[in-house]
Amino acid sequence: MLTNRQRQIMKYLNEEDYTTASYIAGRINVSDRTIRSEMKILAEELYKEGIELVSKPKYGYQLHVLNREQYNALVAEDDAEEAVQPVTPQQRVQFILEYLLAHDDYVKIEELCDLLYTSQSTISQDLKTVREILEKNNLKLIQRPYYGMKIEGSEFDLRLCISNYLSNIFESEDGEAVLQRSQLQKISEILELLFEEENYHMSDFAFNNLATHIYIAVQRIKTGNYVPMEVEQLEEIETHKTIYELALRIVNVIEKEFSITVPKSECGYIMIHLLGKRMIKSAEEANLVVDEEMFETVNEMLKVADEEMNLELSQDLNLRLVLALHLIPLKSRLQYDLNMRNPLLKEIKTHYMLAFMIATTACVPLKELYHKEISEDEIGYIALHINLALERKRETIDRKNIVMVCSTGRGTAELLEYQYRDKFGKYINKLITCDVMNIEKIDFTDIDFVISTVPIQAKLPVPIIRVQYFMETRDENKVKRLLSISSKNSIERFFDPNLFFVNVPAKSKDEVIDYMTMRIRNYRKVPRNFKELVLLREKKAVTEFGNLIAIPHPYRVCTDETFVCVALLKRPILWDKQKVQLVFLLSIEKNKNRDLQKFYTLTSKMLTSKDYVKLLLHEKRYSTMMRIFKTIEDEL
Repeated sequence: MLTNRQRQIMKYLNEEDYTTASYIAGRINVSDRTIRSEMKILAEELYKEGIELVSKPKYGYQLHVLNREQYNALVAEDDAEEAVQPVTPQQRVQFILEYLLAHDDYVKIEELCDLLYTSQSTISQDLKTVREILEKNNLKLIQRPYYGMKIEGSEFDLRLCISNYLSNIFESEDGEAVLQRSQLQKISEILELLFEEENYHMSDFAFNNLATHIYIAVQRIKTGNYVPMEVEQLEEIETHKTIYELALRIVNVIEKEFSITVPKSECGYIMIHLLGKRMIKSAEEANLVVDEEMFETVNEMLKVADEEMNLELSQDLNLRLVLALHLIPLKSRLQYDLNMRNPLLKEIKTHYMLAFMIATTACVPLKELYHKEISEDEIGYIALHINLALERKRETIDRKNIVMVCSTGRGTAELLEYQYRDKFGKYINKLITCDVMNIEKIDFTDIDFVISTVPIQAKLPVPIIRVQYFMETRDENKVKRLLSISSKNSIERFFDPNLFFVNVPAKSKDEVIDYMTMRIRNYRKVPRNFKELVLLREKKAVTEFGNLIAIPHPYRVCTDETFVCVALLKRPILWDKQKVQLVFLLSIEKNKNRDLQKFYTLTSKMLTSKDYVKLLLHEKRYSTMMRIFKTIEDEL
């Protein structure tokens, strides 16, 4: 029977030509001497399979097939082995991580070399990545001379790491994998039954994650590995009476089903997962009182977001309630360092970039309150709630304030007002009627436009639309366009051609921000500490969002008008963790502005589109950017 290394060598041997030992050695990262040694053993094994391994000095090795049927069977077997053999660095890292996590004792690097049929230098490179992954999970890879290496850390962190990275645990079809799947299925059935009886809710993803954690716990308990827990911590957890009783029921059934004894600390471990994964649909349903602390935390989160983006999200009572309910299990996850992976994270960052950006800001108070880093997975869940709030704002009709000018008497003016209220009532907030003589006495601060049946010579600060006394189809269409998109809503006013820069030669994030803030001062009135406010925001949370995009902005609203400075970098640079080439430095005005929602919508649609970003980076023109916005506006 051939070893995996011999199978690797076989891939480079053929019937048509000779292959040198040095060529094969270079391909599989071993020495020429190792290949020659393997060839001696391989020649004997292949002869049993009806294949002669011919060696010719200075030429190398060649196969002579004596039995074609046996040779084809061997090749088919080789292909099957190759399908599961780790080849790429990512596959090797996954294999090494799984192997180390599955062994409590020391593992030698030579053992890994034999299993993966590769050199020590290659394994050493892979181990650097393994160490980085383990460090992110609060674990260490320790090495001891003559013994090898093993993972060291708390049992709690070890299990979380096993859950996060043993993705292939149930994928193979061998007997052990079939047994594992049947045990996991049994655990799922137990949880499903108990949850239904206790009216306990959990998302499908969280449910599967919990079942996996309990499966891992069962296996670890069988090998004598337990999660330790302080008495004080257990007492604190047990104050959640309903969850504690549910955890006890789960433990009792698990003990009987798997013939194990589950210590009290392990019951606490299951409780931590139940507290962190429950889905609370309403305070009444969960029999909960959302305490003042939760609402204060939500208020602080939305206050920070409003100060930065000026979207008045704190006025959305529905958002405040769902965030307060979301914080109840989130608080438990942060308290016990329990990260709940978000399977939709990539899609959320791609399609809901604005919501993710706001959520990143909103999570800053959480980070400061609990002294814990808030993972992107958690930010993604909060972004979903914020995106729903943004959709509600977008779907809310932006009612207009209109002045109606008519010179034929009060009766006609009232008839005209009646026509417009009857036809467009849901789009109109305030409708003021007056004559031409008194038009200049009107306060136009909140007025969107003027509808007039007569010419107006006076210069007004808003658009004017001329109509007939009795509404015609042409007039109706003109008014419809104004009611949905007034000229005040034009996105062009947020983008100044003077603040559009191409081929910016900056090589770092600081250089980009320095370049852009210096040029902004030439065209916009900004506070002295404008640059410092932008850098402060960068320290608080990331502003890179993939798709070669970064959206730096001040930590709070600080200018009298909203504007965007655009920079197309000469070459992509590493912003924090991702490559960036298109930078939108955004400053939001201090005053209330009903147009901001539309501005955010259009900008978000553009920056999340790979095609639009690619087009702008290729053409490098302000007119291209405006054309893109016009296309998006028409689509909406």
